[in-house]
Amino acid sequence: MTLKQKYTFPEIAPCLEQGKNLDEIRSLYIEKLRNVEGDSRLACMIYANKLEEAKFTLGSKNLLKLEKDFKDFKHHLTKWATKNDVSLVLKRRQKDFLGLNEKIRLYLELDRPIERIQDILGFRLILCTGPKDDANSIRLCYETLNETINFFVESKHYIINEAEPKVDTDNKVDSSLDIFIPKEDLLSEDFKQNVKDYIKYPKQNGYQSLHVIIKWPTGMTFEVQIRTEAMDLLAEHGSSNHSNYKGNKYLGVNLNVDLKKVNLRGFQVSENGTIIEDYIGLRRSIDPFNIIP
Repeated sequence: MTLKQKYTFPEIAPCLEQGKNLDEIRSLYIEKLRNVEGDSRLACMIYANKLEEAKFTLGSKNLLKLEKDFKDFKHHLTKWATKNDVSLVLKRRQKDFLGLNEKIRLYLELDRPIERIQDILGFRLILCTGPKDDANSIRLCYETLNETINFFVESKHYIINEAEPKVDTDNKVDSSLDIFIPKEDLLSEDFKQNVKDYIKYPKQNGYQSLHVIIKWPTGMTFEVQIRTEAMDLLAEHGSSNHSNYKGNKYLGVNLNVDLKKVNLRGFQVSENGTIIEDYIGLRRSIDPFNIIP
């Protein structure tokens, strides 16, 4: 995708080179965005507000509260999993800083509602049901979704956001892919407006998962993805590998960043620009709960 850019955004590279940590980099760039004049001023203000939202979402107070709720959630799910004789893995991640900036710019350039960027913080539930799906593993996915929504809404008084964009039911999946697509619609009628159902309606590359956005009454949102082991293997190592998808999705959004000039503790690249380590979440997703102050 080639974008004909409508807006001029300030360069982010100087902030990456000047900032001593990611919080300082974010603050420096927010200030630059708020000082923009001319035709791009409104877009830059919206951009800055979204970065402020990310700062709020990833604040230690919010993360500590969410960590407490997720301990209760894991206890609840463990009992449910034992009853259904299935093992679960929970992964947590925050969207990488540069990836978030690319996504914000893409939405602004394409006039997409910026409030629809709700995956700054995410959780992934993986059902250890084996390398190949069947009707039972698919059923368990939807039951896990029901347990997740009911727990957060009824026990913790969170809100389930409306899903957007609507799943494209006309996608034709590559026929060479060996994936299991349920014939019946297993998604509860109560949740049809709130869940992206990529299991019943996979992406063309075979990606399958259930996505739901959950909102805390304070305004903080996070995404929960639910999938089987087979779906996760395909998403991480197969045709629907996220790095390929992300590269194509943000094509045309250029941050003009030379990572070799970034000098941050916990971030290192090789001479050719390959990332050696990224423990701060600059270019790779990280688990934010491991770095709570």
